[in-house]
Amino acid sequence: MKKAYLTYKFLLLLAIPALFWTSFEMYGLTIFGSQMLFYSISHAYPIIYSIVLLSLPFFFIIALFNITLVLLAAIKKNIIIPMHVISYVLTFQILHAIALVTYEYWALSGFRVIVCIIGLVSLVIVTIGCYKEFATYNKVLKRDSAKNAAPLS
Repeated sequence: MKKAYLTYKFLLLLAIPALFWTSFEMYGLTIFGSQMLFYSISHAYPIIYSIVLLSLPFFFIIALFNITLVLLAAIKKNIIIPMHVISYVLTFQILHAIALVTYEYWALSGFRVIVCIIGLVSLVIVTIGCYKEFATYNKVLKRDSAKNAAPLS
């Protein structure tokens, strides 16, 4: 269970550049007006663009992993990752994908600011929720390893 949890955490860390950069462009910059997504990064910052492109498959792998875990949770009661972490990440990924697909419609409309604020707030919620969970889990791992390493008297 420990290895699967750490694998999930590692995959999520690899997906962070795609998650944050797409959110920054789609919500942070669009709040001021519609634009051509990823145009500025591809011309001005090719290194960041490469990192984001390399990170993008992990964004989709995490989505598949989350969907699999949700289906397993329906079958079994004991799953690898706490359900609230899965729900944070998967909900954000679904909302983010819908926002990306419908970008042309909402970026030019009066809903642009509302969608951008919702996107940024949901990104903050996901970030804080995952950080709290992973920090708590790391403390539990350290405490358990300290107990196991203590000499028996």
